[in-house]
Amino acid sequence: RGAAAGPTAAAAAGACGHRRAVKRLTLYTREGCHLCELMLEALLPRIRGRAEVELIDIDCDPRLVERHGTRVPVLTCGDDEICHYHLDTAALEQRLEA
Repeated sequence: RGAAAGPTAAAAAGACGHRRAVKRLTLYTREGCHLCELMLEALLPRIRGRAEVELIDIDCDPRLVERHGTRVPVLTCGDDEICHYHLDTAALEQRLEA
């Protein structure tokens, strides 16, 4: 339980070999959550080499349980929510390009 890291590259090569910072995403989940598993499965191939994802099991922190309740999965970048329940690929792409 707790945090588990996904792709861990610190930076990715952009066009012409320029390096750009990899975005850091957080996926709030809970154990046994089928929607969480589906979102992670859809997310990983789309962020490979472009972002890192940290998995947070909300049941490990009472404040997160209070904040999210049954509203998981939730994908964020910093304090900004990208989507919840299902992966919004357009919102994800917009955030990764920002």
